[in-house]
Amino acid sequence: MIKSNLVKGGKTLQIKKTVTYLFGFIASFLFLISCLIFCIEIGAFGSLSFYQKQYTKLSVHQTVDMEMDDLMVVTKQMLQYLQGTKEDLEIVTTISHKEMPFFNQREKEHMQDVRNLNQKAKLLGVVCFLVCLVFYLLLYILLRKKYQSQRPAIDGGVMPLLPRKEVLWIFCVTMLAAIGSFLLLIGLGALVVSTNFTRYWMLFHQLIFSNDLWLLNPATDRLILIVPEPFFIALVQRIAWMCVGTFLALLIFCSRKALALGREKRKGKKRFRLELEDKLVKIGILLFLSSSLVGFGLVQPVQAQQPKTAQIEDQSEQRSDIQKQLQSIPNQAPWPKAPELAAPYAILMEANTGKILYAKNALDSTYPASTTKLMTALLAFHYASSNEGSDCITYSKNACHSLPAGASHIGIVPGEQLSFRDSMIALLLPSANEVANGIAEYVSGSQKEFVQKMNEQAKLLGAVNTHFVNPSGLHHDQHTTCAYDLALTFLTCLSEPKMIEIARMTTYSIPPTNLTQESRPVKNTHRMLHPSDPYYDKRVVCGKTGTTKQAGGCLVTYAKELDLSLICVVLQAPIPKQYDDTKLLLDYGFSQFKRQNVAANDQRFYANSNQTSLLSTGNHPVSFYQFDQHASIIVPKDISFSDLKTVIVKSVETNYKKIQYYLGDYLLGEADILDATLLAKDYQTPLTGKISTTYPYLHLEKMQETLPKSPFRWQWMVVGLVGFCLFVWLWCKKSQKRARKRRVLERKKYSVWK
Repeated sequence: MIKSNLVKGGKTLQIKKTVTYLFGFIASFLFLISCLIFCIEIGAFGSLSFYQKQYTKLSVHQTVDMEMDDLMVVTKQMLQYLQGTKEDLEIVTTISHKEMPFFNQREKEHMQDVRNLNQKAKLLGVVCFLVCLVFYLLLYILLRKKYQSQRPAIDGGVMPLLPRKEVLWIFCVTMLAAIGSFLLLIGLGALVVSTNFTRYWMLFHQLIFSNDLWLLNPATDRLILIVPEPFFIALVQRIAWMCVGTFLALLIFCSRKALALGREKRKGKKRFRLELEDKLVKIGILLFLSSSLVGFGLVQPVQAQQPKTAQIEDQSEQRSDIQKQLQSIPNQAPWPKAPELAAPYAILMEANTGKILYAKNALDSTYPASTTKLMTALLAFHYASSNEGSDCITYSKNACHSLPAGASHIGIVPGEQLSFRDSMIALLLPSANEVANGIAEYVSGSQKEFVQKMNEQAKLLGAVNTHFVNPSGLHHDQHTTCAYDLALTFLTCLSEPKMIEIARMTTYSIPPTNLTQESRPVKNTHRMLHPSDPYYDKRVVCGKTGTTKQAGGCLVTYAKELDLSLICVVLQAPIPKQYDDTKLLLDYGFSQFKRQNVAANDQRFYANSNQTSLLSTGNHPVSFYQFDQHASIIVPKDISFSDLKTVIVKSVETNYKKIQYYLGDYLLGEADILDATLLAKDYQTPLTGKISTTYPYLHLEKMQETLPKSPFRWQWMVVGLVGFCLFVWLWCKKSQKRARKRRVLERKKYSVWK
């Protein structure tokens, strides 16, 4: 081992070179951490123009119903608070034309945690930089003493590098190794996180925060609205590019300096001492290139926003996939025979699982009439203020006087004010059209902007054939939807308890207002809710009606019996056949289907089951200990679990293990497999008789969730591997050429002196 003699306080210290380089590597790694924190600080707080650009791109100011100037003032004060230059988050601004605080108490407490975290991160960055600086200052002092005490004799000694050059040499070679190691760690971390992003995202927040204040609700917390997921992705990309630029500059500087200093060191050394320094330079550069290529291959690039034509193609492809699923619903035994309906468009969906039990032209475009108001109500609950008791909606002249003759209304006059709750009752019970217009203006400022939000929300829900033109459902040739999309919308509405509470009311009296001295009695237009009506059905919980000359009778209904919950949509039925068709479908669903808990009914794969031993392939047993206790599937009442085809599905990319149940080619449902051993070679089981990962993976909450694909991942891995091999080959060729040149020069020098 090569040793250096350092003199300090009259004592000679024997310090190994390896220890020097090790501490240099640690100091360089700390320097990179400080650079990363510095890039995060600059990226997050360095420019307000970045925030304004993202707000404009994502229409954030429209989402929170604010002017852009007011939103930028709020953002500036928020950033000042996080940086520590502002003491509190008491920010009052104009929202929906009203003066109110922007942040609620929960958001303030969470931002206090973020501020503390930011202060600690900045302190860590400063400490890492100072540690690195102190180390190299001490190293310079020690090397200077060594240089002064070991100056070689003029008659043949080997002159070492000057102390400042020696320090620069150590900094460069250790920095190259640190950059490679740092990027390699980031690449491995990205690989681990990509296996289950949600899990590690939650774990990250649980580690850095001691509470659950970071779990924000878009319906009540505006902070999550001004920093949506695309904004967060853009911010991460901005910080990543800053880090790449910083590390690339360090790489170029350190590589050039290390190579130059290496040549200078070789001039004053014999050949047998050229061992450690060149290797460190090569290893550092190789680590950087290999980790960069591997990391680039492992981390999936974020897709840019698709152009409108691409979105239309994707929506068409999604409609085609759902059409295939609907066509796979069996139409003969053992599937129950469906009733004959008068309506040309209908669908029957089980609300707990999202499973479709019956579909008739469910994806074909038609007019929705006032069932449109389900989307209007959903957006109102999402975006309006949560303080419904004091919030009043003032109705404009345009909202009240833009109705055609014969449209349903409750006689609101311009300037009249109704509370938010009374407005929602007037919207859902008597289906007042001027109320729909007023709510649209209340939420978005104008009906046009509100309709845009309606169409955006429909796409988010997975709608495949919906285009809204107005918030009320009054007839327009381009105002269309389909039975499947309406079922998805109503399924989402059922997650709003206050909306269900209002929609199930039979009668209500709207109290006097500022311009009307008398109360307004209103009645629910859904006849199946009224006990005195011939169409009354005690299973019906709530719903929404719609009727126009062009749309015919439209009816959306939610009903419950025992553990089954059904959503029934009937469109364009001859009036009043929509009620007859709805009753037929509800009778069909409740009488012919049952909901079965998977864990309670399928016990073939439990550890104590006699059939567990069958689940093995060679010496690799597959043990199923437990299914998700909450998973259930909808099956015909005459069908048992033994009649179903079961398919094991495992994805290495998303780390899920599921068992799926099919009747013929129709997927009835699935369940998560918990605490199970499932290896890639264990796919072939007696359940399927073959390796089976080709069936579509259907999520219970959504209609379809395709397996995550990364079509460019393996190509980039191949490119990276080829590039790495090419670099190694070129480096070896260059090293051999330099070695030959050095040997030639030494032979010439030896022959001359001889």
